Amino acid sequence: MIEMLGVLAIIGVLSIGGIAGYSKAMRKYKENKTINQITLLLTNIRTFYVNQGSFKDLDNDAAVKYEIVSQDMIKEENVGSGTDAGKTSLVNPFGGQVNIYPTDNNERVVVEYGGMDTLSCITIASSDWGSTASSGLAEMKIGSGGKENSMNLSTAFNWDNQKLPISLQDAQKACSSVENAISWKYDWLSY
Repeated sequence: MIEMLGVLAIIGVLSIGGIAGYSKAMRKYKENKTINQITLLLTNIRTFYVNQGSFKDLDNDAAVKYEIVSQDMIKEENVGSGTDAGKTSLVNPFGGQVNIYPTDNNERVVVEYGGMDTLSCITIASSDWGSTASSGLAEMKIGSGGKENSMNLSTAFNWDNQKLPISLQDAQKACSSVENAISWKYDWLSY
């Protein structure tokens, strides 16, 4: 009986270690997939701008229509009434919302990713999205939401406040929610 309890204890410890390892591997997989998605998305958006000459009318629906987003990001088309009726929902590997839209008189484009856990937000926010202003990265914002509720992007990092690229320490301070969101604003017109 004592030997059986010992065997069960060993199996329990190994199971807990396996679950922890699996969780860490899945988080890393989602982080890498997100970084790859955003990199591809930004490349495709830049090509869209070169072909169209503007970010006008670039939203989630246009991103699907012009194959700017990968197929695994397309969730569904919202049905029903209201402002989201007939709009395409895009999701990231964390199951959070993805939004693409033009801003500043169609001269800049914003990409929003929501629903990330704290560690993933820190890793993704502190990645190199443009180490100089000539990369086109104008601003990054970090906040909360994007999975179960709307995104609240409140902490801004830009070249004017000398906060880009985002340091690991700044990312740790900004990614403090259970559910985090990041937005990137790019301006390729000036460069």
